[in-house]
Amino acid sequence: MAIHPNAKILCIAIIRTSDRVELAYRVYDENNNIVLDDVIIKNVIYVDDIYDILNVVTTKFLDISVVGISMPGIINKGNVFLPQEGFENFDLYKNLPKSYHQKIFVDNDVNSIAVGYYASQDKYQSLTYLFQPQGFAGGVGIIFNGQLMKGRKNLAGEVKYLPLSLSDKLELLSQTPEGALELVTKTIVAINCINGPEAFVLTCPLLLNSNEIINELKKYFPACYIPDLEIVKVDDLKEYMLLGQMILCVQSLNEKSE
Repeated sequence: MAIHPNAKILCIAIIRTSDRVELAYRVYDENNNIVLDDVIIKNVIYVDDIYDILNVVTTKFLDISVVGISMPGIINKGNVFLPQEGFENFDLYKNLPKSYHQKIFVDNDVNSIAVGYYASQDKYQSLTYLFQPQGFAGGVGIIFNGQLMKGRKNLAGEVKYLPLSLSDKLELLSQTPEGALELVTKTIVAINCINGPEAFVLTCPLLLNSNEIINELKKYFPACYIPDLEIVKVDDLKEYMLLGQMILCVQSLNEKSE
């Protein structure tokens, strides 16, 4: 587990589903004890809601020195590219009010979940987390040999840009179980051919049975490659995202101190 001596950390996890946005936030003390844990529900992602949480929590805990924000989109040095939510290369760092003295780090949501899931288990050294929400493009977080792969300009895992041969538009496919199965299967095929993880960790509300995916994968891979491919379904994004964001904050702090 990440250790952050003399640093109390506020983590904010923005979880977008098909019908709402959850803003979960948690304060970890110096010994990783949780001293505050709460969530608010909104209809859309709005930057002022992030500022409101910052204001409330930093007023209550004056000794918070680090803030980590995990949210959808391509996150590159504080710039958020999420045009469907109104973030067109929005510089979250520059737009923060000057009154905040805390160190602030912003990370992609699926990367945070991948890091959190990896830290919570000891079975896999390499895994890929795949989030396929209903009505939106999916995203992937890649852990390879214990390391999160971000890639140039944090493009690793932006699977919506994969030139997949799909039967319909991505947004339409993501709204039905049959379409979600196609999206998830073809994404797994592409990722598996590149880095062959030990397991795929999957969140897809429309797919209830991972055996459906295994059966589809048999259309693409020789039978001998299928039996030991593990697909693990997870639904509790909040826990993994907040834990992963805390770990990413500590890693960023350590990098800055080197």
